[in-house]
Amino acid sequence: MTRESSANTARCVNVPSPWLPHPGCRRHWTSVANRPRWDTPDGYSWDSHRSSNDLKNHLIPGFDQAYSALLTDLDDRGLLDETLVVVCGEMGRTPKKYGNWGRSHWTYCFPALMAGAGIRGGVTYGTSDKQAGFPIDKPVSPEQMSATIFHALGIDPHMRINDRQGRPVELVHNADPLFDLFS
Repeated sequence: MTRESSANTARCVNVPSPWLPHPGCRRHWTSVANRPRWDTPDGYSWDSHRSSNDLKNHLIPGFDQAYSALLTDLDDRGLLDETLVVVCGEMGRTPKKYGNWGRSHWTYCFPALMAGAGIRGGVTYGTSDKQAGFPIDKPVSPEQMSATIFHALGIDPHMRINDRQGRPVELVHNADPLFDLFS
């Protein structure tokens, strides 16, 4: 779906997770707008409260294959330089396991991947402590990430737009793009 949308000059493509199954995973497929959609009635989910084994054994390998294939395809077709690919969730996971390797919500540190649209490849920005619980170098706020996304898309993150009451507000308040991520 993403390949087809990007080839048809879509301005924005949102692929909700999970989308692509790992071969061999038992999945129930349903159709959303005539597109296969990966439903998870059997419990496999990125929401790993009970167990993270599904992540390790099924979801991460499938994501790795799909993400690398998408980037390779965009690059092969000359579209990666003008396409921004962002992968992130709304939070990270607790640094320490509980129960059967389950992990709860954690807002202090979470991963995000960015590629294309001038983002330098192979760069790790910032570091966390040994438990991946807290940033120790170059922490990034949601506002900074938003400013970086707008910048990569050629939109000034400090541009003012009118809200519903007609008042001018900045797209991103009090944050600059992470210019170190760009070539």
